[in-house]
Amino acid sequence: MADRNSNRYIPMWLLAELTYACPLQCPYCSNPLQPPASRKRELTTEEWIRVMREARKLGAVQLGFSGGEPLVRRDLGELIAAADEMGFYCNLITSAIGLNAEKIARLRQAGVKHIQISFQGSDRETNARFGGADSFDHKMAMTREVIRQDIPPGLNFVPHRHNIKRLSESRRDVQYGHDVTLDHFRTREEQEYALTILQFKLDILWSMLNAMQMACEFELPPFHSCKYEEKQCAPD
Repeated sequence: MADRNSNRYIPMWLLAELTYACPLQCPYCSNPLQPPASRKRELTTEEWIRVMREARKLGAVQLGFSGGEPLVRRDLGELIAAADEMGFYCNLITSAIGLNAEKIARLRQAGVKHIQISFQGSDRETNARFGGADSFDHKMAMTREVIRQDIPPGLNFVPHRHNIKRLSESRRDVQYGHDVTLDHFRTREEQEYALTILQFKLDILWSMLNAMQMACEFELPPFHSCKYEEKQCAPD
């Protein structure tokens, strides 16, 4: 986001890759299989808290805890609690491997506001093929548990050449999501609450899009190499 008064770039989002350790081996993942020696040491709890404080001073308001798999960090709850106290909107980005109802409750108490579960495929076979583990049913169960504990959920699917044909079935997938929602939000009051969650998520996405547009317009990172013409950002 750009500060119009000082023409200074303000980061709205901090992605904290807490660890490279992960129980899955997705072939398309950007997580390095053999990180260089200089990147093998993970930041300590105190170092991450310092990073979060610095990001907050710069103006960041959203924080995503990712990896690798952030659940392998024993201090995850402590980090979320510290970030929540600083005023961050805390997101957990996870494969759901190692997640259970008790952990979700603890993370919710610590201050997590949103949990995004990554799927390696939209069906059991594809998910197992690219994740290297038969985890589809567990991921679905944890998605339902996140909803049950009143935490806004997000589902992440990565399109690639082996599943691109699935995009043509997106209408069916949306219907499935709709049915899952109605299964958990049954009364009028509950459904209005679900719409409130959705609207909040859309507001965040629009804010991020507006920030990227302003960064492009003022030629600030990450779009400093773009040309801004007729409210569109096109590469040089």
